[in-house]
Amino acid sequence: MDLFEEIKLTKIESFQAILKEQVMNGSLKTNADVQDFAYAEGHIPKHASDHLKEMKSKNLIKYDGVSPLVTYDNVYKEKKFINYIIL
Repeated sequence: MDLFEEIKLTKIESFQAILKEQVMNGSLKTNADVQDFAYAEGHIPKHASDHLKEMKSKNLIKYDGVSPLVTYDNVYKEKKFINYIIL
């Protein structure tokens, strides 16, 4: 590895960086927004859910409950919607 070479992110890491940026700037406010974003970017909702949990543990965002509810069942079948609050 070259000293000046930029570290290449994996596809998931790149997605999670974009997700974080979108949540922090207020573009993605709900679990439904994040679910649709994950599908549009070609990722499974678990990739987004894992990163949202990490963001919550770092006190970047807040949401009710333990889970960010980014699953097909929660969003489309059960219509459980939560908002992500930027701290």
